[in-house]
Amino acid sequence: MSAPSEVSAIRAIPRVTLSSITFSGGRTIDLESDEVVLIVGANNAGKSATLAQILSRITADGQPTTVVTGLSLRKEGTVEELKGYLESEAKFQPGQQSRYRGFGWEVYSQAIDRDWSRENSLAQLAPVFVKILTSVERTTACNSTSSIDFTSNQPPSHPLHVLHVKDAIMKTASAAFKTAFGEPLMLHKGAGAALPLMVGVPPALQDPSVPPQFSSETLSMPKLANQGDGMRAFATVMISIIAGRESIVLLDEPEAFLHPPQARILAAKIQQDRRAKGQLFISTHSVDTVIGAVDSNDSSVRVIRLRRDGNINHATCLDNQEIKRLWGDPLLRHSNILDALFHERVVVCEADSDARLYSAMLDALHDEYGGEKLKPEVMFTHCGGKDRVPVVVRALKAIDVPVQVVVDFDVLSDAKTMMNITESVGIVWSDVSSQWATVNSAIVSKRPELAAEDVKEEIAKILNGIKTKQFPDESAKSIKKVLQKASPWEEAKKHGIGFVRGDQHQACKDLFGELKRFGLHILEIGEMESFDPACSEHGAKWVNHVLSARDLITDPDLEPAREFIVKLLGLPYMKKASEGRQPTPTSV
Repeated sequence: MSAPSEVSAIRAIPRVTLSSITFSGGRTIDLESDEVVLIVGANNAGKSATLAQILSRITADGQPTTVVTGLSLRKEGTVEELKGYLESEAKFQPGQQSRYRGFGWEVYSQAIDRDWSRENSLAQLAPVFVKILTSVERTTACNSTSSIDFTSNQPPSHPLHVLHVKDAIMKTASAAFKTAFGEPLMLHKGAGAALPLMVGVPPALQDPSVPPQFSSETLSMPKLANQGDGMRAFATVMISIIAGRESIVLLDEPEAFLHPPQARILAAKIQQDRRAKGQLFISTHSVDTVIGAVDSNDSSVRVIRLRRDGNINHATCLDNQEIKRLWGDPLLRHSNILDALFHERVVVCEADSDARLYSAMLDALHDEYGGEKLKPEVMFTHCGGKDRVPVVVRALKAIDVPVQVVVDFDVLSDAKTMMNITESVGIVWSDVSSQWATVNSAIVSKRPELAAEDVKEEIAKILNGIKTKQFPDESAKSIKKVLQKASPWEEAKKHGIGFVRGDQHQACKDLFGELKRFGLHILEIGEMESFDPACSEHGAKWVNHVLSARDLITDPDLEPAREFIVKLLGLPYMKKASEGRQPTPTSV
């Protein structure tokens, strides 16, 4: 065979890439000619539609599309170089309607000049430069294919044909497969008219005189076609990309059929090993796919997040370095916060126990009253304390994720913490600082339960009662309780806004109202545990008790918690679930 790759190596290879893409929200994003672009967002944000509409516009510019409202193409090469490329990569069929038949495409000779001259479309030439991999193809495309006459000038028409003549590409695919599944891949070149992929290492030969590719031992190896969807999908995506010549590849949800570790490996490998330099667009619902792609030093990776508002799709773009800067914080990296890329909005709480309660309450409310409505794609997450709230909020806002914050009443005790949180949600601190000062001074001026002398006396009693070498946990808890009584903030946290009286009470309500406009919610009841004060536990133990011993829908003591979630998320909800009335909308 006069290998097409050898001819192409000395010819100028024409390329087509996207120089820009415009979304219905009005954002136009300029693109480099060699990039991996991850398209993320909540369900129905327009991720898969983006890939389909890119292909549609390249195939026939001018067709109306809803998510992608415009794109521009960058064409490299002359029409003569294109014709030379088609001659080297395809089989020419002469006649009245002469044509080139190549790797998954067919181009009529008379259309070449016309279609190459189009400004932002390729028409019949589109399959030469653009490939889309759908979920259906991923489990079947690399099962097996018919062999071709590799001694003639017949061009490859399948990825496995490329692997047959390109051992280096076969080795790359096999190595990636072994990293993901622990077994290599082998292309069986002696299986007759077929070219199957086999899984594993060929067994020892009984007859050394028989070439391995023709041995019965090789024929008895497991075929990839008989393996699970995950193995077949991984191999198909990997091989299609590293064996392909297309300069634009559209890959829809490569994580389908894969477990998280394999999804991460696949994303990393296709980025590292793609054969043809060009653009790879990946639509994904998987945080592991995102991590696999950005967890490298490749500056050509970027993320486009889509957010749908009615029929409008808003796009936000981050390059690899911005992502690394935003998500380099250990808390963000080793938490589930990156999952926010795939939600409509996020509620940031102080602690994991708070997030668990609110998430469970939303699930219960929707199951009871949601009917056929889709459950809101809300993610409840925590940030490990008030001081960490601004870090998380800024990272989420940078990728255009709508954010709400829920914090305990005692956030008002520290000016610096309040300033940092308010500024992270978009509030100018000077606009609310005077109201905060009024509320803070009203609380600080209240007499604590214990004076300084009382505190010393109580702690001394506890210390004097210790008779063991190891400091008892109970004694530590007792001392903590004494110290809490030395500050009015402990009582304020238990009672919330009701702890502030008189003119200061109205100032507190006004402050809370202004903060809510920006998505910052301070618990008016004080703290999460005040939703069920009958339980003496705190934090995770309190939540475990409520979730296991209480009915989240009918328990009258949890009515304030239900009302809070309803107002926080703007959900229709029955005023008093325990009375059995039909749900009625509650104004936010």
